[in-house]
Amino acid sequence: MSKKIEFEKSSGNVFKDLDLPDADALFLKAKLGFEVFQIIEGRQLTQAEAAKILGVKQPEISRLKKGKFNHYSVERLLTFLNRLNRDIEIRITPSGYREGQQRVITVEFEGSSPTWVQQVPTDVHIQLSKRAAAEGMSLSELVASILDQAIDDRVKG
Repeated sequence: MSKKIEFEKSSGNVFKDLDLPDADALFLKAKLGFEVFQIIEGRQLTQAEAAKILGVKQPEISRLKKGKFNHYSVERLLTFLNRLNRDIEIRITPSGYREGQQRVITVEFEGSSPTWVQQVPTDVHIQLSKRAAAEGMSLSELVASILDQAIDDRVKG
């Protein structure tokens, strides 16, 4: 006999789900730090190479790779992204009648045009990134493949 598993739906921000103070700031740092980590991994930089680019000592790169993003200010993480050849754009839009939200949206470029906009929960992004790496393709290629398969499945019906 199977046992019923109880769970709670996540808000999308694990820090908020855990009722941590400054949950939005922690989540923003995690998203930005993870982006820095993804770029370093994607370029296959050594810790020494990454440290030189970011203008920090090697232990800082080790700290980043371990996900200890709370040691950095948002401004410092944004500077790291700039040094990794990323433009930063902050957009403020009305949220209607609900409380506003903070999101990090990344755009991946191949050539001169954007190919995919990432606005998914961090855990999903991590799983997709791992799968893309395992299959030897970019994140954009993997997402395109998944979407193509879904369309094919729907057409076949």
